[in-house]
Amino acid sequence: MQAGNGFVAARGGLRAGTRKLLVVLSVAACIVVIADSLSACQHFQHLDHDQSCSDLFRVRSAIFALRGGSDMKEPEFNGEGWENPGNTELPIPPDTPDIHVAEDASTRRRRSKRRGEALGQYNELREQEQQDRFVAAIDLNPSSGELICSFAEWLRERGKTQRATEEYEKAVALSPDHPLILNNFASFIQHSHADYPRAQSLYEKALAAASEDGDRKGIMLNVAQAMVLQRHDPEQVDDMFLSAWKLDPTDPDVLVNYAMFRQTVSDYVGAERLLRQAVAIDQGHLQGLNGLAILLETIKAQPLDAEECYRRAYETDSSDVATLANLAHNLHAFKRDFDAAESLYKRVLSLHPAHPSALCNYGHLLQNERGNIAAAESLYKQAIALDPEHQPSLLNYAGLVAKWGQEYHLALALYQQALRVSPTQLIALTNYASMLHHGMQRLDEAEKVYKQTLALQPAYIPALVNYGLLLEQQKLNEEAAALYQQALDVDPTASIPASAQSISCLHLRATKPNSG
Repeated sequence: MQAGNGFVAARGGLRAGTRKLLVVLSVAACIVVIADSLSACQHFQHLDHDQSCSDLFRVRSAIFALRGGSDMKEPEFNGEGWENPGNTELPIPPDTPDIHVAEDASTRRRRSKRRGEALGQYNELREQEQQDRFVAAIDLNPSSGELICSFAEWLRERGKTQRATEEYEKAVALSPDHPLILNNFASFIQHSHADYPRAQSLYEKALAAASEDGDRKGIMLNVAQAMVLQRHDPEQVDDMFLSAWKLDPTDPDVLVNYAMFRQTVSDYVGAERLLRQAVAIDQGHLQGLNGLAILLETIKAQPLDAEECYRRAYETDSSDVATLANLAHNLHAFKRDFDAAESLYKRVLSLHPAHPSALCNYGHLLQNERGNIAAAESLYKQAIALDPEHQPSLLNYAGLVAKWGQEYHLALALYQQALRVSPTQLIALTNYASMLHHGMQRLDEAEKVYKQTLALQPAYIPALVNYGLLLEQQKLNEEAAALYQQALDVDPTASIPASAQSISCLHLRATKPNSG
């Protein structure tokens, strides 16, 4: 049997503060013939902290000098090493040569390491100086909830979750009715602590306190997202999105987020209409272009039109990680331009090394197109280390170790972990059953999982075919032929085993006259 297509698209992110959240599609693993399956894990926009309101933004502008002002520039890269930016002293070790001399590779590596260490020291010193300036400013104005909220945002951006939580709590205690402090704290609680009920409660307080339409619109989007995550009634979620849309029918961010929600309720026509409206308003809207491309690629099976959207997004921002990852996936999975795809995967990982989806997809390319099993395994491991619940990487790694190493017990653990993440994922179930069947010869367990899969989706061809193989192995040829025929009824071009028994049974079934 051929290996299945194990892709995961690193789907175009919707803005989430200063971060981008990636919409991830599922993956097929690598033991049996598996048709690609798609299941969206959508993320919605929460209020952009740096643009959320005029008063908090003014506070941010006022404390820019506290962060270093215009004289505190980032180090600049000159093509060889980091340059000293003006009047800021970089702690370069004294043995670093001042002139360019011929060096061997070992010397260059040592110099590069010293420069990296020096830059790390510089960044640590600069960050501590910024934190000290925040603390000094708060000491001068300890009753300013806005200033403390800005400090909390600064801490959040640097991953200092515990201290950020403490500062947000202080800000809310000082300004319990400030809509944007409440909103930003809610966003933090939602995304850093996954405490969705508390986040929604804070969002609702923020919405009640907000008076300006722009603030209310952003908070409404966040309330809608919290409702989605808590599995509220879709009609209630829809009403919240509509309320935000009515406040500004021409805001492309609202349109894109509303479109993402409409896809979760299978309204693909409505979602496409909203996405096209968004990119008509803003032709370079990255999230709109990526979202439209994903829909065209996965729902409408129009990969060429999707590629055009990705390239429009690339023209808008050639360093946008989500766009690069999505275009790489498109070239890899549909156009099969592996050299171009590999180049883009490498670029994504140079910009964002901790990108599980890019690691997974690049691993798939190396495994299946380059035959580099060791490198693929390394990439899958990196992705799983970053996100132990990254189902596509779990499935691809399980398929790899089962196929190439016959490490069935490791594969078994990986499949079980993938199914804990998503117990009804058809590809995971079918590949798990196939390994039990083909790899471990645990036929009773495999049959149970095949039946479980077909109970979820009776027309799922990979499960029909593989369950048919199991029945044929047990000499139940008539029952096997019935499953193969079901697969052919779904797709007349489906790949059916060419054994004499199968073909014979199929022929008998096809030629048997109907009773009556």
